[in-house]
Amino acid sequence: ITFLVNITIDFKSALIYYNIVMIDQKGIIFMFYERIKELRLALRMNQVEFASKLNVTKQCVSNWENAYIQPSIDMLIKISKTFSVSTDWLLGLNHQNVLDVSGLSIEEIVHLQNIVNDLKNRNNS
Repeated sequence: ITFLVNITIDFKSALIYYNIVMIDQKGIIFMFYERIKELRLALRMNQVEFASKLNVTKQCVSNWENAYIQPSIDMLIKISKTFSVSTDWLLGLNHQNVLDVSGLSIEEIVHLQNIVNDLKNRNNS
């Protein structure tokens, strides 16, 4: 799997926009069921913990991850709000995520950007 990352800092709104595109060997961009699992794993949660945060069962999360069922619109919004990701990102419609850095100083924002750059350089070596 290839990850393409693009980062933009908007100093006026104090937001960092980041865009992550995941492409497999066939060039396919991942869909919801893969995004939900990716999100859960990135949060280092098992299915039970993830389900608990959303007040659903482990089986429900498993069904989403295996593409057996899709969440309701209300649940999609709840996932988005609970884990701070956009619904467009979850659905694979937009590959851009936003990191809210409001309240941070310019120095702290630049420090975050440097961390991201270091991570990108480490992953490219």
